[in-house]
Amino acid sequence: MRTFFAQENKVSTYLEQNALEFFVPMIYSMGSDAEGNPVRCYRPAVHNLIFIRKTTGEDVLKAILQKCPYTIQVYRKQSEEKEWYPIRDSEILELRMICDRSFEVPPIITEHNGDLPIGRMVKVVHGPMKGIKGKLVRKNKKYYLLKTLANLDVKIAVSRWCCESLDTNIPE
Repeated sequence: MRTFFAQENKVSTYLEQNALEFFVPMIYSMGSDAEGNPVRCYRPAVHNLIFIRKTTGEDVLKAILQKCPYTIQVYRKQSEEKEWYPIRDSEILELRMICDRSFEVPPIITEHNGDLPIGRMVKVVHGPMKGIKGKLVRKNKKYYLLKTLANLDVKIAVSRWCCESLDTNIPE
């Protein structure tokens, strides 16, 4: 589900009041307080995005969401279809692992992963994001794992040394 104007916290409160299960991808980041001192704050990893678990019938869920006082949009498979876009539990689990930044990923060098071409499909083989698959991209001299969820691309900082190519034709 998509919210507008960074109101995911207000929509989350509304969903809690209606006893719906949901997940807002949150991470810790550094910010500053009113005096300019650095402060660690908990903020959404991806603004305007909330995942809702379908624990009730779709009609009941639609009725609750239509009464929401905030502007929201439910993602659909196609813009002209009425069927909602489902997300597998394994993808939500991966997103939760990505958002948990309490682990430090050590750079581990293994065979062939130092020469991974940009744009290649990779799998993370070390660290807390182990098992997550995505496309390796580079921006501003940093490497990211591009993960697509519900037609949205989420860019996750990752060390290329922790990735393994899914392509079997790796040059020796």
